Amino acid sequence: MFGVAPQVVPQPAGFLILGKHLPLYQNVKSCGNLGCNHRSIMPWTLVVSRTSLAKIPPELANPSKLSYSARSAMRTKETSTFSSTIRALWFAAVLLLTVSCGSKTHAKLPYGTVDTPPLGQQVGLKGMASFVGWAIGENGISDVAIYVDRVYVVSAQLGLVRPDVAAAFPKETAARTAGWQASFDCTNIPAGPHEVVVQATATNGARRDLGVFQVVVLNVDGSK
Repeated sequence: MFGVAPQVVPQPAGFLILGKHLPLYQNVKSCGNLGCNHRSIMPWTLVVSRTSLAKIPPELANPSKLSYSARSAMRTKETSTFSSTIRALWFAAVLLLTVSCGSKTHAKLPYGTVDTPPLGQQVGLKGMASFVGWAIGENGISDVAIYVDRVYVVSAQLGLVRPDVAAAFPKETAARTAGWQASFDCTNIPAGPHEVVVQATATNGARRDLGVFQVVVLNVDGSK
């Protein structure tokens, strides 16, 4: 058989011919976005001006690499995959936040009272003031604190035996040792009216005021 002589395409002055390393370029109608001039010399040939050659991506100038169209398709696919991954992660984060907020549970408040001094009465304090009461909390009580004018003063001793509380709350296993007692020196507090708050804190972190008192601190001689 006789071979067919290859077609010789004249190379115009000032132009270069890029050939068969552009197999996908037969489907591209225009390469205007490359900033070059081209015309159809043969089905697999692209003619570009020498001045515009620097604007062509390396993939076009190197036959060992993929064509520009193939690289563009790969970049588009990678970008699409990356965007899909970001959207999936965002959706998962929003869903997790929604579920966690929806399933949030609140701890039970502790309860109890102040026996001494009696609630609902204005109290005069002088010297060493003593407060006695009881408190029950979910999984126990971690602290009973005394505040004077919103300033912490002292924490009570916990775990005192209270048979009366155990009888009143037989289902509470901690009721028998629910008692507490606190004392503080009133001589360090200016004489006159003050507010005393007794606050219990359960081991689950929940807090509750057991009593609020309007007190009058007296001087050592009994004067206000």
